Amino acid sequence: MCKEHKVINDIIIDNLHLINFINLSEGEKRMVLLWRNNIIIRKRMFNPRKIVLKEHNSFIEKLKKNTSNKYWLIRNNKNYYIGVIYLTKIDLAYLKANIGLYVNPEYIGKGYGKILIDCLKKIAIDKLSLSTLQAEVLSDNIPAINLYKAFGFKQILHRKISLKEKNELADVMIMEYIKE
Repeated sequence: MCKEHKVINDIIIDNLHLINFINLSEGEKRMVLLWRNNIIIRKRMFNPRKIVLKEHNSFIEKLKKNTSNKYWLIRNNKNYYIGVIYLTKIDLAYLKANIGLYVNPEYIGKGYGKILIDCLKKIAIDKLSLSTLQAEVLSDNIPAINLYKAFGFKQILHRKISLKEKNELADVMIMEYIKE
C-alpha cells in the first residue's frame, strides 16, 4: 500500500510502543485529555483553553479519516506513558510535515522530550521518508526551543499570530529540520 498506511497502525521504535490515537482505550483517551488540560501543557499550546471529553473524543474520531494528521501516545517498555507526539500537515508529495509533542506532566524536565523528538524524527524520516520537518513554537517556550535546537532544528522565521482563545497576539518561532 501507500506510505500513509504505515502510520495507521501502532508502531514499535526502540522498545517504545507508539499507540495511534485512533487505537486508544477509553482510559488512555481520558489520561491524554488530563495531560492536555494540565496548566503546564495548556499554557504552551496555541489553544490554551481546557478541552472537554466530548470535544476530545470528536477530535480522535476525525483522525480516523484524516490522512494528513497523526497522533501517538508513547508507552515505554516498563508500561509508563511518557508523552504524546504528532505529525500534522503531512505532505508526502513534498516530503514534509509539521511536528509537535508534549511530555506527561509528571515527567517534565526529566529528559523525556528527547525521547519523544527522537521518535518523531524516526517516524517522519525513516518510516515516511520525509525530508523537512517544521515546528511552530511560542517564543516564550524556551525548553521546547532548546530541545528542537539540540536535534538540529534551525529558526527560519519569527512572527506574530492571533490567538483566538486569548484575543491577543503571540510571538511564534518557526523552526525547521532538513534531512541532509
